[in-house]
This record gives sequence, structure tokens and C-alpha cells, in this order.
Amino acid sequence: MQLFFVLLLAADRPKPPDELMAAFVQASKEETAKSRAFWARETTNRTTKLAALKRSRTFTTDAEKEVAVRAAQERLEEAQQITRGQRLVPAKLPYEKLAVGQMGTLVDDRVRVRQVVDKSSLLGEVTLSYQTYEVVGRTALPEQKFRDELVWISGVSTETFVDGKLATLPQVFWVCGTKQYNTALGGTKTVLELRAVDVSEALTVASSPPSKSEARTEARELRTWTDATGGFTLQAKFGGIVGGKVVLVKEDGSKVFVTREQLSKGDNDCLDGLTKK
Repeated sequence: MQLFFVLLLAADRPKPPDELMAAFVQASKEETAKSRAFWARETTNRTTKLAALKRSRTFTTDAEKEVAVRAAQERLEEAQQITRGQRLVPAKLPYEKLAVGQMGTLVDDRVRVRQVVDKSSLLGEVTLSYQTYEVVGRTALPEQKFRDELVWISGVSTETFVDGKLATLPQVFWVCGTKQYNTALGGTKTVLELRAVDVSEALTVASSPPSKSEARTEARELRTWTDATGGFTLQAKFGGIVGGKVVLVKEDGSKVFVTREQLSKGDNDCLDGLTKK
């Protein structure tokens, strides 16, 4: 059924409280620690995809290819920043139930658009999951179930969204309150409002060379090294400086020799810490 909305006047929404932002950052730190291995693999995967896009000849126009390459480059840079410890992975909203005062990304970063309201708001359905138990004989077997919850989403660009289609929304959302709208039947309905918030500054980790103890630890551990173009990565340990070249020791024991100029700025910052007296 087609729904028609009347936007209700409301005062400007405040920013998330400091306590909520602090809790979100802490949850993001925990999420980052848990997913470190995943993001190391993702860096390699995204590097491979970017290289394949650059070689691809399937695009209709150069402009189309440029847009795809730029998007892939941004995704690679995101993974590299997380792998290097320069950026936190944002915590997700709860899988089971949404409530006012929560903050995080959507479970799968997607929403089914019920209706676009204006250039920055929409009514959509987010998928939540919950667990039930089915009794078989004398045994209660867990069963995962899913349900769609209707929510009001604000603070996003809706220009490319289409009613009834899935839309990707990677932003961090604050469940800031509720929203009431009028339905086609003349009644009203109240749903939770998810407002997109800018947390880029909160998720950015200040970059500084590691301490001597941190450097010694990092020298013994595998890390992702990236070339200056961002198009190539290598999992290796730091093996020292020989003949003015950086020695990178791969998992199989083989060595790769590169100049500092061939490595990314992040890797050079790391080397400053690894080689300082």
C-alpha cells in the first residue's frame, strides 16, 4: 500500500550525548581488536580487486571506469587504515532489538526503502535477527529467525534511492528518538528514528611512531606492508635495514628488499619507530 507522509515540525536534533559517544568509541575499539585478522585479509582482497579493475576493459566509458576505480581505491584505503591501526571499525547496532539511545552501523549496512520522503529522509525496513527454540522430543534446538522493523532514517542522501529497492547505508546511526507520520488511511504511526551522525573524527586514531617496546614487538610480528601507490600489499615481518634497503621477511622465510621510497607513508612512519635508537 502506498503511504503518504506529512513531515512534522520538530526542533533541531541534538548531537549524541558525550557518554553515548564514549561508549560507542569503546565498543568500536573492541570490534577493531576482534576483526584485525579479517581486515588484514580484506586489505589483500581489495588490493587484488583494485588491480583487476585497473586492467579491466569491460567498462563502456573511461568515466565509468574512473568512478569504479576511485570507489575501489577508497575501500582499499579504508582497509589499510584499519589494518595499520589508524582507524577504528565502527561498532554495529544490536542484531536483536533497536531502542532509543543506541548507536552504530546497520547490521548489514542495508535497508529496504519503503518510501523516499525527501532529499535526506526515508522510511525503510531494517532486518533484525533473534533466536528461538524448537522442541524436538526432549531436546530444545536453537533456531535463528529474522524480522523486518520499520524505521525512519534521516541525515542521508536519498537522491539515488528507489522505493521498494535495497539501499546501502554504511553510515553510523544514532537511534535518537521516535518519528510520527500520517498514513494513507488517515491514522498515524510512530517508529524509531535513526539519524546519521558524523563520527569520522572519533574513529580516527592519532598517528604517532611506536614506542621502543612497541617497535620491538611489531618487528617480531607479521604486518601488512603497502607500496607507495597503494596497489600492492605484502604480509611480512621487519627484518632490518641492509645496504640502505628495508628487508621484509615473509611467512615462508623468503626475503624481499625494498627502498623506503617504495613504501607508503604509513609504513615509513612505522619504520621510524622500528629503527630509532
